[in-house]
Amino acid sequence: MKNKIIILVLCILFVFNLFVLSISASTEWHNSTFGGSVTVEEPSWENTCPSSSSESPSNKTINVSINVGYWNVTINDADGNATSGTINCSGIANMSWSSQANGTRSLTLQTLSYNTNYTVWLNFTDGHCDVNETYWFITEAEQTIKWESSTFGADVIVKGYQSGDWSDWWYLNYTTQGEMEIRNPYPANQSLTVERPPTNISAYVNGTSLSIYYYFYNNTPTTSSWSLITSWTGQSSGRFEYDTSNGIPSGTDTRFAWGNTQYQWSINVTNGTTWINHSYWFNTSGSRYDVTNSGDVVSGDVSICWANRQGQATYNGIYDVTNSGDIVSGDVSAIWANRS
Repeated sequence: MKNKIIILVLCILFVFNLFVLSISASTEWHNSTFGGSVTVEEPSWENTCPSSSSESPSNKTINVSINVGYWNVTINDADGNATSGTINCSGIANMSWSSQANGTRSLTLQTLSYNTNYTVWLNFTDGHCDVNETYWFITEAEQTIKWESSTFGADVIVKGYQSGDWSDWWYLNYTTQGEMEIRNPYPANQSLTVERPPTNISAYVNGTSLSIYYYFYNNTPTTSSWSLITSWTGQSSGRFEYDTSNGIPSGTDTRFAWGNTQYQWSINVTNGTTWINHSYWFNTSGSRYDVTNSGDVVSGDVSICWANRQGQATYNGIYDVTNSGDIVSGDVSAIWANRS
């Protein structure tokens, strides 16, 4: 009897082991109570590669300051995986990171040279996907200054050139007395879209016993020359202003001439012994065809131009919009063609 019981127990254990093995080998479960079955599938997972954005300096940027300091980039992994990677800039700087969360990575740049093309290699991974990217940028040109000096009487005249833009030149006049100076002109040199006419023409002049002369350049066809518009004598330091409501010569016209046009003016100062002279240019706002200065080119501009055509009125350069030297039907046609 005892042997039969042992054999029965062994049989039960054998059947139980077979049942466990069947469960392990299959995802199909049999419900012995309800007689049905349920299939359970393991979930699938697909990795998303990490990405970069907001690189700075951005790719293909030019005129980057040599003092930019850093090359920055943002690394993001949509799955939330930590990333590792490296950044290298043309062999002059490199950095790396390991198992870091999403965020900004910064490469320190301390030894950049002028006018140089730098390449940045960015390599990073989330452990499943490798990303390799390349960027480049060019640094600014060196802004060195070349000086040429000469003497003229009591003056030391210095001429300066700035590299990168050789059209940018200027004269600096220093007297042995070291007292005369012109600064803060209005309109400032190379100003654009200056109101028409400018609020005033002015500058601060430093010195004693000064004679000051303001000149304006007429650039109409009938006369292209410098004209004196105002002067002061026996002056000390201060700001000297010419009221443009008194008129600015333009040919035979005493009003300010055209919109969207370049004009020049000059300051000449002497203390009786030495001179300093500064010249400036500026561009007016508006349209050349807006002869009434209303803000738009309208029929009124055509009418007033026609009323002042050749033979009908004394020549007035403000209406010669084609810059031909006379006020003719072509000026009327040009205004009409460019109306608002």
